[in-house]
Amino acid sequence: MCSSCCYSCLKAMVFIVNLLVMLVGMVVTGLAVWLLVSEHLYLSSSWEDFSLVTCAVLSVGLLISLLAFLACCGAITHSKCLLGMFVISLLALLVGEVSVAVLVYFKELDYRPLLREGVHEIVTEKYHPNNTATVLYWDTIQQGFECCGSSGPIDWAHSIYNGYQENTKEIGIGAKQAVLPFTIPSSCCRNLDDPLCSSTITPKFKTIIDENIYYSEGCLRKTINFISSNSLYLIISAISITFIEMLGIIFSTCLCCAIKKIEDLKP
Repeated sequence: MCSSCCYSCLKAMVFIVNLLVMLVGMVVTGLAVWLLVSEHLYLSSSWEDFSLVTCAVLSVGLLISLLAFLACCGAITHSKCLLGMFVISLLALLVGEVSVAVLVYFKELDYRPLLREGVHEIVTEKYHPNNTATVLYWDTIQQGFECCGSSGPIDWAHSIYNGYQENTKEIGIGAKQAVLPFTIPSSCCRNLDDPLCSSTITPKFKTIIDENIYYSEGCLRKTINFISSNSLYLIISAISITFIEMLGIIFSTCLCCAIKKIEDLKP
């Protein structure tokens, strides 16, 4: 009776926890798909031009959903095969995560070039009024980190937000040497209600951007500083995720062994 109760509790635990994880994975996948569809519809992006960050988020969401789905199905159907696939896949994922974490910690793998490329791509190629999804999350980042552009406010002069690509095509090759009048998104403003916030910057007459109106530091540096200053919390979070994954492996293995033992006891 006691063993039957423990088996039922173990099965319920594996199912409920992985169901919640699968829902989280589906939400992450949905957000990534929304970003990709938004880019494709409003910016006419081809598959090669999709944001690296968005594709990475989509991959993570799909992977989480798939692994959790395997565990849920294995728990419901009492399938040793599905539970075994889940355990092996999660173990491989855990080994990969630990390997990457060790390489990053000992600075054998530098994340900054990828981060630099992703931030620059968002500012120059993805941020556009029609691309609602990108505008929403990037405005939140700029206001939250109190930053502007990739390396600074001047980055917006070379952004699709100001029609930079269209202007260079119309004016010619030499247009890259000149900076045309441009506007800066309101999320770069220190005070969103400031009427000077929406003014047009004309480099020919105004080469210095007022730091009392706009955030002057780039989001790339802010992000790197945030990661460096909060490295302890990131390490604790990584250890917590690793611990949860190890529990998932242990519980799923126990459930798989319990199913095998029950099958062996059947006549």
